[in-house]
Amino acid sequence: MIKTKYSDFTNEEIDYVLKLLKRNTPIIKIKKKAKLSHNEILAIMKKNNVPVLPEQLFSYSINDDTIIITSDNHKGSKYENKKYESLIYDYARSHNIRNIINCGDEIQANIEPLRYNLASQTGAYLSSYPGKSLTTYLLGGNHELRAIEENPNFYESLTSRRDIRFLGLGSAYLLWNNNLISVHHSISKFDLDIPNVPTLINFSGHHHFFKVINNKSIYVPTSSDDIKKIGSQPGFLIATINNNRLIVRRKNLTNEVVEKGVVLTKSII
Repeated sequence: MIKTKYSDFTNEEIDYVLKLLKRNTPIIKIKKKAKLSHNEILAIMKKNNVPVLPEQLFSYSINDDTIIITSDNHKGSKYENKKYESLIYDYARSHNIRNIINCGDEIQANIEPLRYNLASQTGAYLSSYPGKSLTTYLLGGNHELRAIEENPNFYESLTSRRDIRFLGLGSAYLLWNNNLISVHHSISKFDLDIPNVPTLINFSGHHHFFKVINNKSIYVPTSSDDIKKIGSQPGFLIATINNNRLIVRRKNLTNEVVEKGVVLTKSII
């Protein structure tokens, strides 16, 4: 069962992980031996002041030049828009993009305004993904946290499909074409955060509007109709690494995908 706060760890779990780390056991083996997730092991390391090496930070590696980044679908909310999700998947297929990063709040959980309940949201979550043609790297947001707290079995749904890689709650790192990137979703009261280290870019969900911050972080627009800022529109991002440059393009969602142009370019040193 996933931990939702540090106090969920038993003393035996913490001591066992620390013992394995002292033996220089790779995290991938610690995960199997301790039956904990990548982020949970990082949380124990951080809480106990164990130095974290860059190669220990990420749980998955993406080796394609182009990825899609989406966030805040809110299945089950009255603001859910199933057309947007279909447009994103259709765009991915037609442009031969095989990897999608989802920055959280894929579902609404039992939080108003509701259109349908958590059980139906779970079914919609499992049935809506396109299967083998795409791999989704899903970070849990505050709504996934609420769902897990209310129904621990929901975690099994999050991890039940091979084409959905669950990154944990709140924050995670990925290796993309040998560049460390981070994914974030604000969760109040959540203390399983992982160390803050330099990354090529951070993609952040939760905000429901688009914003670039100091060429280091991007607020990913919502893929629902729940807009949090006047003038914002639903959308998603396309990120490409080409010739040692990161290029990020913004796409708006209406009844079709609307190109909004390049929003960030950045040299990769």
